[in-house]
Amino acid sequence: MNLHYDVHGAALSVQADDVHSSSIVRQLLGYFPAQAAASPDSVKITVRTAPDGLPEAPPSAIPLCQNGAGAGGWAVYEDDAGHTVRFHEAGAVRIPRNGGASVVQLVDSGNEEDALYCLHFALVEMMKRRGKFTLHAATLERRGHGILISGASGRGKTTSCLSLIRSGYRCVADDHPFLEAKDGLIHARSFPEPIQVTDDTRRMIPELQAANAPLTPGERKWLFRLEDVYGAAWAETCVPRVVLFPQVIQWSTSYVEPMSPARVMEELLPNGFRVLDRSVATAHFHLLADLARQTRGYRLFLGEDVLELPKVIDPLTPD
Repeated sequence: MNLHYDVHGAALSVQADDVHSSSIVRQLLGYFPAQAAASPDSVKITVRTAPDGLPEAPPSAIPLCQNGAGAGGWAVYEDDAGHTVRFHEAGAVRIPRNGGASVVQLVDSGNEEDALYCLHFALVEMMKRRGKFTLHAATLERRGHGILISGASGRGKTTSCLSLIRSGYRCVADDHPFLEAKDGLIHARSFPEPIQVTDDTRRMIPELQAANAPLTPGERKWLFRLEDVYGAAWAETCVPRVVLFPQVIQWSTSYVEPMSPARVMEELLPNGFRVLDRSVATAHFHLLADLARQTRGYRLFLGEDVLELPKVIDPLTPD
């Protein structure tokens, strides 16, 4: 099955070779406008399920790095034609060096979150070639101005994001916005997908506590659609003006401390700068540097007054 999408002006064509693969593609990309046919310059991804397990890396491949060997582990290999990234119990992604289609091979283990991650990885790497980069950040819009909440998992990004949505901010992305340079500014573009929350976040947000809340249990978190809980559509784009780096503290009230642009850049790099293709690494680095200069950065110390967070953040955004 061939599926075609418009991802913020970039044509994407995905060939899904089986029912499981097609389901994963639709879950990840279903928010983006569907297109009737492929474009000659489409980004191309092939997705298939590997019924007999994942193939080995090419014999000529050189191992570059790895992290663990079991669940959650991954390894990166390089050869003359590109890179192979093996997510040991989830799938493998092939990223070609010059043109061609990325190939995603999935293990049908029943863990859809891992399968979605493999496809998302391929999409992110391929879209970099069209000048669209990503950052691990929740992204919100208020009066046209954007707020990025960036950091590793468990830092309070989604909890902070939901607190602001409740007070009228519009969500651009819960986890991975697309970033691109246009007209001298860095713009954040939407990446709508189901929002994932932990049990702790669910207990903090009133709308998620109800017994009839439209939540779906995942492998590690609860999932829900933004429009099902808040009746709100995703915002398409914004110009980031504030970037927050949250950390949870055992304190009654939340507060922020300003950060220098240099410190903001140091914090952005581990959350957004992943290098496979050297040809786009320079552009990616400069985009993050421009983002650090364009925004005002703050360390957000997230206390127990989560629902009062808008009172802390509102004064930071331009009127």
